[in-house]
Amino acid sequence: MTFLAATLAFAIIPNFATNKIYLFIAILVIFWIITVINYMGDRWSKTISSVGTIIGTVIPGIILILLAILWIRSDQPIAIPWNGARSLLPDSFNLTSLAMVSTVILMFAGMEMAGYHTREMKNPQRDYPRAMLISALIIFIITALGTLAIAFVVPAKDIALASGLMQAFQYFFSKLKMDWAVKPMAALVFIGGFALVSTWVIGPAKGMRGPSKDGLLPPTWSRINKYGVPTGVVTLQAIFGSFLALLFIIIPIVNDAYWILSALTTLILCIMYLMIFASAIRLRYTQPNHLRPFKIPGGKAGIFIVVGVGVLSSTFAFIVGFFPPSQLISMRTDLYVLGMVIGVIVLSIPPFIFYLTKKPSWLKAAANQSASEPNDTKTGEAP
Repeated sequence: MTFLAATLAFAIIPNFATNKIYLFIAILVIFWIITVINYMGDRWSKTISSVGTIIGTVIPGIILILLAILWIRSDQPIAIPWNGARSLLPDSFNLTSLAMVSTVILMFAGMEMAGYHTREMKNPQRDYPRAMLISALIIFIITALGTLAIAFVVPAKDIALASGLMQAFQYFFSKLKMDWAVKPMAALVFIGGFALVSTWVIGPAKGMRGPSKDGLLPPTWSRINKYGVPTGVVTLQAIFGSFLALLFIIIPIVNDAYWILSALTTLILCIMYLMIFASAIRLRYTQPNHLRPFKIPGGKAGIFIVVGVGVLSSTFAFIVGFFPPSQLISMRTDLYVLGMVIGVIVLSIPPFIFYLTKKPSWLKAAANQSASEPNDTKTGEAP
């Protein structure tokens, strides 16, 4: 959301990209617009995501990489010392430099949302892993080369975490005497980010219906509208996200606030992924014959290899995520670590509270509600 707000600023008033009050207000407005759109069902978010990803992510990413190649070929100065492949590695490996590696997880965060739609695929056993592999390769190539392109033209001391991409476009287009192109490019990038957030809003909310129907959450959480959207959860997301946006008012430096939100998101995602990996192993043993739209091939060895890599990666990212990158954060390390610990604890407590306070009436209410829903709504599709 911060990236969206900063990008929108470049399309309107570039100086606002680092203005805390603007970022806070823009985040609220954009977040609630996306929330309202998702009230109308995931058919809207699917359309927005499909179109937005192409015109707002892939196309700007390719343009950025081509501009960087043009920059190098025209013998323009490069903002980072370049000594071949060695320049891609940090000068030293320590917790503060490795901390930046943790947010690499955000590159791929949200890909698990596709899992909710495997039952809608014709041949998920073949197409699902193929789609994941192609997506991961595209994301990695565009993100890695795109990040390198930004580093080539924007001096490290001037990079704003929320708007570094648009800063790079500004440098490139200014050199080419095409300053007019910054605003339309910002509009394209904004569309791509808008599409991404739209998917994130509806995906996890629909996932929450599972525990709701099992009586692990209050009945309000499983209540859906005529489009199959759990409006209570979607609304709660928007309210909670609005409170998190207050960090931009409380924390004096925009870069610090942006990094803290990114790091906190990474830590919570790591916890979620570790639970998903643990669940995969457990379900393979407790329900080996359950009919699934997709199953990791290779038997027990296959699933242990996949899960093992995932657990090691998530654990590593989780540990280093508690330490601030000294190159980006101005906060004291002890205060930063304390803030991260408190943030993770606070955000992890609610599920345990719900589990300890669950009531038999929740399951009964969820069963009655499910029985009263039309069949097409139960599948999550609009009637």
